[in-house]
Amino acid sequence: MSILEFYKENEIKFKTTDSEYTLLQYHDSYYIGKDNDGWTSIIFKSLEPKRDPVSMKTKKISVECNREVEFYLNNSKYYDICNILKCSSDNKHDIELFLQLVETYFLQDLPKMNYIIDVFQTLNDFFEKPETITKSEALGLYGELYTIYHFKDIFNFSRFWQTKEMMNFDFSITERVKLEIKTTIKEDRKHHFRYNQLNNSLGDIYILSYMLKEDDNGLSLKELIKQCLPLLSEYPTKKARLVAILNNEANTYELNNCNYLESYTLENMKFIDSKDIPKIDQDPTNVTKIEFDSNCNDCQFIDCDRVISIFNYAINEIES
Repeated sequence: MSILEFYKENEIKFKTTDSEYTLLQYHDSYYIGKDNDGWTSIIFKSLEPKRDPVSMKTKKISVECNREVEFYLNNSKYYDICNILKCSSDNKHDIELFLQLVETYFLQDLPKMNYIIDVFQTLNDFFEKPETITKSEALGLYGELYTIYHFKDIFNFSRFWQTKEMMNFDFSITERVKLEIKTTIKEDRKHHFRYNQLNNSLGDIYILSYMLKEDDNGLSLKELIKQCLPLLSEYPTKKARLVAILNNEANTYELNNCNYLESYTLENMKFIDSKDIPKIDQDPTNVTKIEFDSNCNDCQFIDCDRVISIFNYAINEIES
């Protein structure tokens, strides 16, 4: 059971007591509940109780490390030196984001204080700078995530996914082997490229071209994100970005209305060697931000298994 499911199932039990916190044990040494002000709290024992206490508070979340805590658990009072993560918001989306981010970055081994402090800064960024996606960005994200989801049993694209904006390529397989995802909802295979995305002097570049068809009963971006979250468990920063997108109210429309017919997606999913795509061949010395549209309808498509074999070979060459 996820921490969010556990919280929803047991929220009624987090009643105010004469202790500072009312908690339930969720996972090994982790406890979840509420403080006397009703704020959602995660508490776990400190591994470094002799270090000086540290506390940080922002608008919606806070952390306290190495604080002596009185809490109510299983009808008994306890005292211990603990670390506390707290969400000081009663907004449903904020609480769900907080719990899912905590699950993403913690709930494995008990963390030390330096890790807690570093991760807190990351958590706060998701609250202070929520990522709002446009329809065009949702379309691009859909293609990237469908790649991770569809190939999950034969290739771990999660490992190579690049989530930072303005990276040249969506997947960096090795230093010299790249994969860029392109999506369109038009009826012809035309895509928009930046110059370096087809610049073969940078290495071996492959394009995975998707043509998508909107369908009310198709696979939604929201459902696709949920399918991909477990696949990103080993990559917390990547997973956390999706968690934040999923819990941002501003993204509700795109998440629920970017629905595409999966059978059409599969039928029209094509790998292309960037060498075969029409492009500007001349090196644009002293010219920047070159972008253009290319018609890929007449490009030679490459078999999926062959491309996966190329990727595996490139990885084995480096790791062997």
